[in-house]
Amino acid sequence: MVGMNHERIKTEQLTRGECWEPPADELPPDALRFDPSEFSSAADFDAPPAATVGQAGRKATAVETKPVIPTSRTVRELVRMFPKMRKVSIYGLLRIGETVNIIAPPKTGKSWGAADLAIHKATGRKWLDNFECEPGLVVILDNELHGETIAHRLPQVAEARGIAFDDYADKIQVVSLRGHLCDVYGIGDVLKQFPADELDGALVVVDAFYRILPPGVSENDNGAIANIYNEIDRLAMTYGCSFCLIHHSTKGNQAAKAVTDVGAGAGSQARATDTHLILRAHAEQGHYVLEAAVRSWAPVEPLVLKWDWPVWQLATGLDASQLKTDKPTPANRLEQCKAAILKSFVHYPDGATKRKIQEHTGRPTVWQQALAELLDAGDVVTCEIPNPTHKKADSGYKRVYTNDDDI
Repeated sequence: MVGMNHERIKTEQLTRGECWEPPADELPPDALRFDPSEFSSAADFDAPPAATVGQAGRKATAVETKPVIPTSRTVRELVRMFPKMRKVSIYGLLRIGETVNIIAPPKTGKSWGAADLAIHKATGRKWLDNFECEPGLVVILDNELHGETIAHRLPQVAEARGIAFDDYADKIQVVSLRGHLCDVYGIGDVLKQFPADELDGALVVVDAFYRILPPGVSENDNGAIANIYNEIDRLAMTYGCSFCLIHHSTKGNQAAKAVTDVGAGAGSQARATDTHLILRAHAEQGHYVLEAAVRSWAPVEPLVLKWDWPVWQLATGLDASQLKTDKPTPANRLEQCKAAILKSFVHYPDGATKRKIQEHTGRPTVWQQALAELLDAGDVVTCEIPNPTHKKADSGYKRVYTNDDDI
């Protein structure tokens, strides 16, 4: 599969029958699903009997046929069919059947945060003091950590939160895929080990997203990434669960980007998901700002968090709009200008006029101050520079080198 583009991957998926729904007459009666006439409310429609969902999903992978085309509905029919929104998994962030991305810089604690979320979801607590979770099974598909590491990390997080081991120990299932990697099209096979009804309403955490990319797929390929999210959607519908994908942001400062532009790779990852949650550095050292772009919720107010190993804590008294930037401070600008002036004398060892120096340094607003401080420090002295076209010499400046300077 190396070098396979997204069209080839799609073909492979279709060949295996994973994108197809069998026609109704090829399924047993109890496997027919999502017939609106059988449900009295949107809640019923969104959460059919889980065993039925599992049977239909697994039958679909074994039969190649034409895809089911959704029936057109009038707005009146839709309103009658769906009087309520989908059931909630995490209030303010995620509903059943949806996907949330959690994006943060590498090695900033996003996996610890995912473990924290898993424990709060499993026990029905409020995550980060803001997002109430409906209690339910959490399945962690971890392709980065060894089982030993996970076995120590989850209790550390729970202990920091004051959550007893027995409150969550049997409500979180962990599949350590380190050394047994599978791509996104193998996740369905991993989930088959669970009874279908057990996954109904569950949260499936995939950590990390980049390791479920099929061989040869670039995370910058919009079409391929969109197909991956299509597969995640199919799995969520098949099992009646939700997905949380842990991913990293690009290198460098993220402050100038829109929320949906944060995240390494193709922009389709932010467009295809239902909630795009990001962490980026706050101006205050050790603090980060949580922001989220959501699809089926009201806008989320940014939160300032402090990394207090092994958990993120809500920070108060800080302005969430004050993101860390790479803009130089006035002091930094002054030092940079002084360094540029000294460097310019490499071209003029016998001295240079102010105009010549400025040709190499530009005319920053702190130029005069920088030159004055260099004169006061004795790093630069005034001098006379012969002018062949005039009898009078030009006023200029010359660098004073010490034994510690590179000449």
